[in-house]
Amino acid sequence: GKPCVCGLSDLKIDEEAKTLTLNSVTLKEGDFLSINGGTGEVLSSAVELAAPEMSGALGTFMEWVDAERKMDVLANADTPKDAAEARKNGAN
Repeated sequence: GKPCVCGLSDLKIDEEAKTLTLNSVTLKEGDFLSINGGTGEVLSSAVELAAPEMSGALGTFMEWVDAERKMDVLANADTPKDAAEARKNGAN
């Protein structure tokens, strides 16, 4: 997917130089850029990702939902690995 951060008016993009600048940090094409989809935070580095897990109260809730649901859950996956992860978490 393609993330979006709204209201990022301080971001300057130089298409010709293939750079972007935010808060005096300049990145060039090929540099890592991470976006926290929950907070909108933009980071100028790669961030280690954790696999999603159903645990605690969410795990219990999802067990209840799975027992009662009448429809399938579908997932949009870009890679076979993503598809396998989605299926592991209940998608068809």
